[in-house]
Amino acid sequence: MEELLWRGFICDLYDLSKYLCKEITWDNVDKRRIKFLVDTGASKSIIPKDIIGGIRTLDLGETTTQGICDKPSRFKVLLSGIAIVLDNDLVASIHEVLVPTETEVEKSIRKLLAPINASAILGRLSMDVLNLRIDPQTSKPTKIPTLLL
Repeated sequence: MEELLWRGFICDLYDLSKYLCKEITWDNVDKRRIKFLVDTGASKSIIPKDIIGGIRTLDLGETTTQGICDKPSRFKVLLSGIAIVLDNDLVASIHEVLVPTETEVEKSIRKLLAPINASAILGRLSMDVLNLRIDPQTSKPTKIPTLLL
């Protein structure tokens, strides 16, 4: 199966908060343009240290996860902004992301992402928070309508 890549941004937590409250424009948000490998098997998004470095985040501590490597691995849990490009629109949210703390884990992630020219992994929970799903015909991100019951 071919890898699914989506264009998006890692955003400064505080700038994105101001943008979502319509206090500043998108041009004034400190951000980095990246390509995400969409991985619906991953719960949370994983962002390498150098990609998120310099962007203001909120440190929520550390956690141990398993799946990306053979053994349980340590990750920092950060509150950060993520935005995904939808045709000529943008969806953005502030939520938890994982950043590897172990050098070998970081190398494994880089080895996985480098051949496909991706910078980070977009997990299922990020897609849920952003109200996105994979369009079955185009494989592009599409907005899920909000349902109130």
